[in-house]
Amino acid sequence: MMANSSRARRYGSAGASVLLAASLSLVALPSVAAANTPNPDNPPVITVYNYKVETNTRQLKTALRLNKITFKASKLPAKTTAFAPALHEANHRGFPFLNPIQTVRVEGPFKDGTATATHYVPGSLIDPAKNYSFVANIIVDGYGGGQVLRMNVVKDSAAPVLHVDSPRLNTKGETVLKVRGTGYTGEATPHGVRVVVSDTNVWVPGRFPQQGMRFVAEVTVPASQIHNGVFETEVKVPADVAATLNTS
Repeated sequence: MMANSSRARRYGSAGASVLLAASLSLVALPSVAAANTPNPDNPPVITVYNYKVETNTRQLKTALRLNKITFKASKLPAKTTAFAPALHEANHRGFPFLNPIQTVRVEGPFKDGTATATHYVPGSLIDPAKNYSFVANIIVDGYGGGQVLRMNVVKDSAAPVLHVDSPRLNTKGETVLKVRGTGYTGEATPHGVRVVVSDTNVWVPGRFPQQGMRFVAEVTVPASQIHNGVFETEVKVPADVAATLNTS
């Protein structure tokens, strides 16, 4: 990777340092060649910072509404002005592509040499067919770059689960139930998902619904709106219907 400056910085732990150059907005490489053709009158200045980065997980789960990923950096250089871990698409070896998908930036100063940043990555944002890495960037003396942390994508394989914002029905006005489904993958999903509200005298979960059953409210979610096994929809229940339901 070539840079247009004769001054550069190298960040990272042993065996995982990266080259940082003032002319680059982002560099995150497991190893690099020389910054420039050597100039005997103005040789490059290279500094290695062996800071440490830890994270609570290396997994990105498509089944989760939000993946909470916390990064903690320690032994930061005294002149660190920001800690900014960024999520990138990557190649099959985990080498990140240039433009980040999502960045969280925490400003210094960091008096004790530590910094913490938390990402909330939607499961729907993750494509199981792609690779992802985080770059744990730090900014020192105007130079930015950082260590690469390769992530493992965990495909949605959990049993289907429905989440409803409220279990209560309003008998004095229309009830709008906000429903979120996860784990809706497999052979049935190409046909979409049918979400229903039923009187328990008619049907209860665990029983196979019979043909001809009449549900008090329902909505069909087409397959095109199910992403990585996840969908969101609303089911509306009229007040006069809610008042007659047996929900025990």
